[in-house]
Amino acid sequence: MSNFLRSAKGAFRIGHQLPRTASFTAWNAIVSHNLQHAVTTVNDQAVLDLTEVRFSKPIHKTQQAWNAVVSAESGYKVTLRWELTPDAEKCTRMDDKVILACYDAETGKFTTYRKVACRSALSYTVDFISWYAGHDMYWYIFMVSDNGKLISETEYLGMATVRA
Repeated sequence: MSNFLRSAKGAFRIGHQLPRTASFTAWNAIVSHNLQHAVTTVNDQAVLDLTEVRFSKPIHKTQQAWNAVVSAESGYKVTLRWELTPDAEKCTRMDDKVILACYDAETGKFTTYRKVACRSALSYTVDFISWYAGHDMYWYIFMVSDNGKLISETEYLGMATVRA
């Protein structure tokens, strides 16, 4: 799990909040959480469930992206879209920042897109170079308040294959 998550440090450094009395590091907490929730056993083999991987563990929460989806588009583009929640809570702000994590199954590495857009933008497009054509990309999103004190839970958005 440590090797798997190592390239995603940028995401969980933003998204993982520790209690003040914590006797462990954020790194230990995120590895432990993902070992407990994202690894299952099938026929005596450990299997990673990418839908259960998490990068944020908020203590002080903001709302998640609402109805978030990912789609591959021609021209090596992947677009992530979300909506504004009709039942916004007091802690939800239009200037909350979007944090994206993308796992490239081909390379086995994560890329973190930090504060790429505001909640109010409703979409963000990642432009890949042709080298990524055919790569299966697994996408995650969470929100963080402008001051970094409020964080949403991680949402798994699904897989999109980069297309020419």
